[in-house]
Amino acid sequence: MTFVTVEVSCPDGYTAAEDRSDCIDINECTTNNGGCLQQCVNIPGSFYCKCFDGFYESNITCIDIDECATATHRCSYSCLDGLHPPGSYTCGCTSGFYANGTVCENINECALGTDLCSQICIDNEGSYSCDCHYGFRIDPRNRFGCIDIDECLQQNNCSQTCHNQIGTYNCSCFSGYTLAEDLNTCIDINECASATTNDCQYPVYCANSPGGFSCGCPIGYNSTDRVHCAPLPCLFEWNQWSSECFLCKGQIRNRNRTTDPDLNNGSPLCFGILYHEVQECQFPCVIKAQKDGASTTAALVQEWWSRGQWLADPTYFPDMTAHNVEQQGNNIMMMLSSPSSFQCSQDDPLVSNFTDTLIQNAQNITPGIDPSRFSVSLVPTNGQCGLQFSVSNLADYTLYYGIGGGIAAFLLIAILITIFFLLWKRKLKLRQINYLPKPLRASFFYAFSGSRDGDYYQKEVFVGSPERKFIQSMLEEKLDLLPLQITNIHAVYSPQLLASFVNYWNNMESRIADNAKLWRSEAWKNIVDTNGLKKWVMSEYDKIIDTFSWNQGRLEPLIPAIHGTDLAIAQKICCNGFGALSTLDDGFYGKGIYFTTSCLYAVPYFATRAKPALILAYVLPGYPYPTTENRTGDHSLMGSAIMKGHQSHFVIVKRDGDPVPNIPSEDNSYYTELVVAQEAQVVPAYIIEIDRGNLPELMKKYQRAISDLIAENQSRQKKRNHSHEPDPDYHKSDDL
Repeated sequence: MTFVTVEVSCPDGYTAAEDRSDCIDINECTTNNGGCLQQCVNIPGSFYCKCFDGFYESNITCIDIDECATATHRCSYSCLDGLHPPGSYTCGCTSGFYANGTVCENINECALGTDLCSQICIDNEGSYSCDCHYGFRIDPRNRFGCIDIDECLQQNNCSQTCHNQIGTYNCSCFSGYTLAEDLNTCIDINECASATTNDCQYPVYCANSPGGFSCGCPIGYNSTDRVHCAPLPCLFEWNQWSSECFLCKGQIRNRNRTTDPDLNNGSPLCFGILYHEVQECQFPCVIKAQKDGASTTAALVQEWWSRGQWLADPTYFPDMTAHNVEQQGNNIMMMLSSPSSFQCSQDDPLVSNFTDTLIQNAQNITPGIDPSRFSVSLVPTNGQCGLQFSVSNLADYTLYYGIGGGIAAFLLIAILITIFFLLWKRKLKLRQINYLPKPLRASFFYAFSGSRDGDYYQKEVFVGSPERKFIQSMLEEKLDLLPLQITNIHAVYSPQLLASFVNYWNNMESRIADNAKLWRSEAWKNIVDTNGLKKWVMSEYDKIIDTFSWNQGRLEPLIPAIHGTDLAIAQKICCNGFGALSTLDDGFYGKGIYFTTSCLYAVPYFATRAKPALILAYVLPGYPYPTTENRTGDHSLMGSAIMKGHQSHFVIVKRDGDPVPNIPSEDNSYYTELVVAQEAQVVPAYIIEIDRGNLPELMKKYQRAISDLIAENQSRQKKRNHSHEPDPDYHKSDDL
C-alpha cells in the first residue's frame, strides 16, 4: 500500500493541526494579550480588543468613563468620582444612612447602641428620636433626657387625694372611705355594717352617711353626745282622787297616774311605775284631805323610795342624792350625799336646790295637802348631813251629828251624788268596752257581770257557755293550745287598764294618721339582709294581723297573745297591770313585756309554777321591728329598748328560743315572740288555768335557754346581795 502525504492550507487566524488534517483557531490573546491595552477577546480566526467597564475605547486606547459626570452611575443618592480605581466609582449617602453598593440603607442607631437616649430609642429613616417611660416626659432642655411627670398637678384618675412618685402616682382616700380595687376610686365605708367599725352605744341605730356615720337612740332615749344616749325623763302627774274621803274610815278611793307620751316617748324610766292606786281612807270623818301628817309621810316615802329609789337616782338629782330614807311618824329622815363638797346648811346652793325639789314634788304627789304643813330642817350628824322632812297634823274637824232634817238632807244628797257617780262610771265603762271590736266585747261584758274586787271584775267562764266556746275555739285554732288541757277559765276586766288601752289605741291611730313615718320606721330595710329574712319575718307578722277580720281598715292592729305565769301573779297583773311587777323583762329580744301566739311555746314560763296559768291578752303591737338578731351576736338586742320608730319587737323563733337563721321550709316549724314596751299596749281578757297532767312531758320538749337567763339573774342577785347596790340588769326569775 502506498501512502500519500497531503498538506492542509489554513486561512489567517488558523493553523494546521499536528496531523495536518485540519485547521484549528489561533488564540491570539495568549500572546502578549493580543497586543490589547485592557482586554483581548478571541474569536474564531481572529480577536479584538475591548475596555473594562467604566472605560470607553478611543482608537486603541481605553479612556476612563466619569460615571458621576455623565450620570451613568446607579447610586441612589450621590456619586463620588476620584475616590475609586480607574474605570469605577463609589456611591455616597447622607447622614443616618450607609452605602450598600449603589443603595443607601438606614443606620439603626437604636440597635447599634449609638443613640444618646436615656430611656427609649425610636429608630427613624436616617435618624432616631427619644421617648420616655410612662410617668416621664422628654426634658425640654435636651431631647435625649427624661424628667418625672407630676400627675397630681394635672388630670389624673384619683377620685380624692393624689400622691406623686417618681414615674408614677398613687391615690388615697379621706377618712371614712376606702380605696376600690381599681386603686383610683374611693368608696364609702359603711361603718354601720359592723359594731366594730362604729362606737355607737346602740349600734343598731347607727346611720351611715358619705364618709362618716351618726348614732341614733332607741325610742325613749335622747342623745347626750355623738355616740351616747340617756333615757328621757318620765314626766307624769296624778289625777285627782275619785273622792276626798269625805265619808268615814273604810271608804275606797282611787286615782290614776298619767304620763305625757309625746314628751316621754317610751322612756324606760316610765317602766314599772304604778299607774293606778287604790287607797282605803284611814282617817276620821273629816271634810278636808289627810289631817294625819304620818299618813302623808308614809305616802311620800312610798313614792320617793320604795318605788325606784327616786331620791338616790342621779338622773333626777345629779348634784345631790339621798340615802337611808326612813319614816319616823310625821317625819321623813334621810342622809344627803354629793360628789361635790357642800355645807349642811340651807345657804348652800346644792342643799337649797335639793330641798326645793323635795317640797315641790311633795306638793305634786299630795295636791290636797296645804304646802304650809311641809317643813325641812338639817341635822349635821357625825360629819354627815341629815335632813328631816316633816308634815304637820291638820287640826281635827268635829262632825256635828244633828238629829232630823239636817242629817236626812245630808244623807239624801250623799246618796244622790253616789248614784250619779256610779251611773257615770258605768256609762264610761260601757263606752270603753264598746270601743273594742265587736267579737271582743263579750268577755268584758261577761266579766262586768261577775264578782267585784274594788274596781276589778272577774267571772268564771263555764263549760258549754257561748263565751267558753268562743275562747276555746280561739285558743285551739289560733293560739296553738293542744295538747294542753284547761281546768278553768275566768273572764277578767279592769276598767283602768282598759281605759289606758283604749286611750293608747285611739291616740296611736291619730298619730299614725298625722305622721306615719314617725311611728313606722323603714330603717330596718337598710340593714344587710342577704337572705331576705327580715322581710319574711315582717310578712309573717302581716299574716297574723290579717288572720283577724277586725283589723281590716285599722291603722293600729290588735291581736290576741299569750303570757305564761303563775295564777297568783296572773291575778295581780289582770287587776293592776304588768306595772304591778315593778319591772320589765330584760329578755333576749329587748326590754319589755313578752308574749307569744303559741300556748305550747309558753310552756317553760308556766309549767313549773305552783298553779300554772296563761293570760290571754289583747295586744297593740303597732309596727314591730322584725327581729332576727341573735342574743349572742354582735347586734344583740338583749336588754335594749324598743327600736325607734317601732312599738314592739317581733321575732320568729325555733323551739329552743333562738331566732330562725333562715326562712324555714316547713310552715309549722317555728314560733313567735312579741315584745311591747308600754303597759298601755296590753289589756288582759282571760285567765286560763292549765292542768298539770302532761306538763312534765311538754316541758322536756320545749325546755330551752330560758334556764340560762334564770341562772344569770341568780348570779346577779348574789352579787347584788353582797354589794348591797342595785343592779339595773337584774330582774326576778319569777317574772321571766
